[in-house]
Amino acid sequence: MIRLVTQYMMQVSKRKSMACTTILAILIMGAGQIYLGRVKRGLAIFLLATAVSITLSGLSGAVMPQGESGPLTGGSPLLGTTLVLAVFIIGLFAWQVADARQICRVYNSELA
Repeated sequence: MIRLVTQYMMQVSKRKSMACTTILAILIMGAGQIYLGRVKRGLAIFLLATAVSITLSGLSGAVMPQGESGPLTGGSPLLGTTLVLAVFIIGLFAWQVADARQICRVYNSELA
């Protein structure tokens, strides 16, 4: 009986929190995957998100230089690139949160 309780307690302690996974994934891209033991995947997501964010920061100054006012003019290839990267980073964010939650769900179901 004590052995069964001990085994159950060990399994319960190995479970990962879905709430913690979600919060980490929302706060830092890739952190949810790292928390779940998928370190390479989490680091790849983090590095990709960082590179895209830095690129977006650089392009934002080129698309709308400081001191200018008025609507953006069409036909700028930088504007198109900026919009594509902005949509990409939003999609990456949503995907990595859903991915972390799915990994957590599978991880915990394998313990049962």
